[in-house]
Amino acid sequence: MPHADIKCTTDLGIDVKTLMSNIEEIILQLDPNSGVCKGRVIRIDEYYHSHLNIELRMFASKERDLEFSNQLISRVDQKAKSLMKSAAHVTVKLEFSPVTYLTDFYDPEATEK
Repeated sequence: MPHADIKCTTDLGIDVKTLMSNIEEIILQLDPNSGVCKGRVIRIDEYYHSHLNIELRMFASKERDLEFSNQLISRVDQKAKSLMKSAAHVTVKLEFSPVTYLTDFYDPEATEK
């Protein structure tokens, strides 16, 4: 399950919900088996320069090679910039989680039944 952390300065006025949805769509286009992308936004009130920082994390696999990585970073970068209404520094970072990482979905109501 991929993760997307978006850190941005409050002056950008970017529609981050649309960006998160678009990131999930891009990932699923490149890897249909990746599943949903968990996303969160951290808005920065105090800053020196306007910026948008997108950090993507997913499990490593042989299908997620250099070509995959380059396409994912490029497409997310292009989509983010298309949603921006003002100038800012933009960074897109992709990390692969080690095999010792555990992620799951927990629903206490489903467990009780």
